[in-house]
Amino acid sequence: MIPGDAEIHEPLMSAAFELARRGIGRVAPNPPVGAILINDELQVAEGWHAEYGGPHAEAACLAAARSAGIETRGSTMIVTLEPCGHEGKIVVYLSHFWAFAFQSRVRVIQLCV
Repeated sequence: MIPGDAEIHEPLMSAAFELARRGIGRVAPNPPVGAILINDELQVAEGWHAEYGGPHAEAACLAAARSAGIETRGSTMIVTLEPCGHEGKIVVYLSHFWAFAFQSRVRVIQLCV
């Protein structure tokens, strides 16, 4: 998969927005966020911020990928909002995410649609 391939990423971003909508009314005061991970074999994992205080979309997506046995090394994660760096109800996730990302070479793509 080519990291800048809009033909692939734009439909996946739309799907990530649909996932994010599942959190509307359940994650406030946080924004609803969706994430999709796709690897070179075109295996897909999904995650979203499902409830206030619960795992963020990126964490849920990575957990879904691991649970399904999807290889994350070299994968692309498409997220509707930048990975969270705010410490509030849960521990700062950004440092954990980037540590995993660099170890696994996960690319994060954000598109403005």
